Amino acid sequence: MRFILAFALITILTGCEESQPVSISSKGKLFIIGGGDRTPELMDNFKRIAHLENGSVIAVLTMAGEEPDSSFYYFQKDIPQQWGVKCVNLNFADPKADIENLKSTLRQSNTIFICGGDQLRFMEVITRFNLQPILTEIYMNGATIAGTSAGAAVMSEKMITGNQNTDTAYSATYVVVQKDNGIYSQGLGFIKEGIIDQHFIVRSRYNRLLSAQLDFPLLWGLGIDESTAAVFYQDSVEVVGQSYVIYFAPLKIDSSATPSHFQSTTTFYRPGEKFRLTP
Repeated sequence: MRFILAFALITILTGCEESQPVSISSKGKLFIIGGGDRTPELMDNFKRIAHLENGSVIAVLTMAGEEPDSSFYYFQKDIPQQWGVKCVNLNFADPKADIENLKSTLRQSNTIFICGGDQLRFMEVITRFNLQPILTEIYMNGATIAGTSAGAAVMSEKMITGNQNTDTAYSATYVVVQKDNGIYSQGLGFIKEGIIDQHFIVRSRYNRLLSAQLDFPLLWGLGIDESTAAVFYQDSVEVVGQSYVIYFAPLKIDSSATPSHFQSTTTFYRPGEKFRLTP
């Protein structure tokens, strides 16, 4: 397999384990889905990792969606009835919502699911109602927080918005690898040492994630493909689902060269593999 990128030297590895632990000081877990179909296998893994059982409640944050009720409907359809699990739609963007009541429900939740849509729309609502401290607290106390598509993008502190400086028309990826092209915003900050990108192989987002690393070269990148999840524990990451999770180590940039170039070490992880991330 070969990738051709401007001014980049790519080293591709598979299945090797990094030596340093994930730098996340939390009792909680992150179940980060790269978008696409939520297959029965994927949802069974979600159940296992979140310790869902009869009577469990999933708080579903639907504010990223253009039609939040539809987002909730399709998520609920993916939860088998035999699980005996209740899903609650916490749509803070609803003008009729009792915000304090929703906040109270959120504080008591042990399992959160963030639906897809627009990550900027989601974070605007999070900021407007000061929900980030609540989410951070329940995550630090042991909750499982899951998200798909836009709900994956918001997990890191530096959040890829998908918008570009050089091309104002939205595109699924970038045409070239280019510094100072991507537009970023503040995410939820559960991951501080890396950047998440989703729909990764299906939408060929290598250029987009590498461009983000050029802007933040000390951060690693993680590309999560569709129908696949990267599960963050305290000291490791597990891959579940159908496709790959791709790890991009922090860049090694040679600024003395003309033009300057960078080296990227890239590792492909298959479902069933666990690994550690180098901060």
